[in-house]
Amino acid sequence: PAVIQPASFCLRVFEFVPPEERDDMVLGFARFAQQIGVVAPSEVRFIHKDGTLRWIEGVRTNLLHEPTVKAVVVNYRDITERKRAEETVRESEERYRSLSELSPVGIFQTDTEGNCIYTNARWQEITGLTLEASLGVGWATANHPEDKESVVANWHQSAREHQEFSLEFRFLRPNGETRWVHARAAAIRFDDGRVRGYIGTDNDITDRVRAEEELNRSRQQLRALAHHLQTAREEERTI
Repeated sequence: PAVIQPASFCLRVFEFVPPEERDDMVLGFARFAQQIGVVAPSEVRFIHKDGTLRWIEGVRTNLLHEPTVKAVVVNYRDITERKRAEETVRESEERYRSLSELSPVGIFQTDTEGNCIYTNARWQEITGLTLEASLGVGWATANHPEDKESVVANWHQSAREHQEFSLEFRFLRPNGETRWVHARAAAIRFDDGRVRGYIGTDNDITDRVRAEEELNRSRQQLRALAHHLQTAREEERTI
């Protein structure tokens, strides 16, 4: 811990604060000095002697009222590496969000229990749900009533067992339109292998399914026609 007298603090500490942040820090310290007995956390930047900026996390205790202390006591530690790691993660997430919003497939992300925490614009377009409506277990409301029980059961089983999820099913949009999707999801893991959530895609396969259905109808019609012709020829031979 550091014991800081007001005068020495101003003279020795503020000169290591980045110039653009110095006035705010001076003002903040002046206010804190009036809050007798208060304990407060803080995160600030200081200029290291090598010229680099370092993040410092501290806990300040105002003991100016204590006759044997008459100072502000600060416990602090260097958290620069943690801040850099957080910034790297933040930048990575921003890139992911940007790419996700431009994706031609629906993208969703869940927590370890399978509760939705994110859907991209394409997913919302496919289902007809807003981002807010899709969060938590809200995504399940978009499932077609005939598919919902199976989809939810398969999804939560995959989440519990940390297995890859892959299934074709239907969404029923609020306007009554049915959309077929092929959904796939896999676990996102920490460096030590622990699961921290799931990320998946919903690929709209409605056109393919409709084409397959139309092809099946055509085949059935051809088989029916062939059967009819065969029957007609057999009847002609018996005449």
